[in-house]
Amino acid sequence: MIVVATIVYIGVETWLMLTADWPAQCLPGGHPNIVDFGRMYLCSPSLLHDGIQGVATFVWMWLLPAGIAGFVTFARLRRSRDQ
Repeated sequence: MIVVATIVYIGVETWLMLTADWPAQCLPGGHPNIVDFGRMYLCSPSLLHDGIQGVATFVWMWLLPAGIAGFVTFARLRRSRDQ
């Protein structure tokens, strides 16, 4: 079940990122690398002015990093409270 959910998550993210209307300076050229990936995250707020497709892409892109940050923050707060 986790494998299916992961495949669906990656598939939706890929579709959203490929169909989004990215500004020219945000698009990776040639072979994508970690710098291009970071540039896409830095440019992602520009997607918020792109209608529902852009907003959906922005939310989907930031869902995982925000979830991880929230989990780490929750775990640290809970650990410090339990001590």
